[in-house]
Amino acid sequence: MQMPEHRQMMRIYVGERHTHGGLPLYEAIVMYARRHQIAGASVFIGDLAYGHTNLLPGSDEHLSRISDDKPVLVEIIDYHLNIAEILPHVIEMMGNKGMITVTDVTVVHRGKGH
Repeated sequence: MQMPEHRQMMRIYVGERHTHGGLPLYEAIVMYARRHQIAGASVFIGDLAYGHTNLLPGSDEHLSRISDDKPVLVEIIDYHLNIAEILPHVIEMMGNKGMITVTDVTVVHRGKGH
């Protein structure tokens, strides 16, 4: 059994249509993380979300008329120092879009490859 490992998880919430440098923003962020040898990143595309940047008009009846800008979540996990190192640039890439959270996580299992 492997020992638990203490890491941080950065969660980045954006819209599918947000862009940076001609790429979807979520893709640009993952490519940036990879270039900086971050341990791992995953992208999850959702069906429905609301928040300050994509407010739903009126009541819940309007849910059937939501735009095609689906919510996207990027999760990046690595050591605290590595997350802290890329965070300022990720914030810059985001501009006035989306939201970022950073939390401590404990990795209790990690596969060793293929």
